[in-house]
Amino acid sequence: MFYQEISLIIPFYNEKKRIIFFFQNLKNYIKSSSLVIEIIMINDGSEDDSGEMVTHYIKELLTYNNLSIKKFDLNRNMGKGAAIKK
Repeated sequence: MFYQEISLIIPFYNEKKRIIFFFQNLKNYIKSSSLVIEIIMINDGSEDDSGEMVTHYIKELLTYNNLSIKKFDLNRNMGKGAAIKK
């Protein structure tokens, strides 16, 4: 059987105000999608609660069979390009 897959790398830095909106939209997309989705989220040294919020929402999404999601934390802000390379 052939599956269509998509992989996303999403670096974030101090995105506390946007995290809820992002995960609401992601959840709606996953529910309606037949794609196998891989998401890699990179906390680029956030100084707010972004990292903890992402961890919380990831746990909520673990029930979806078509989703693989991982989070990596960097100790300090290195910029988007450097965060993706790590």
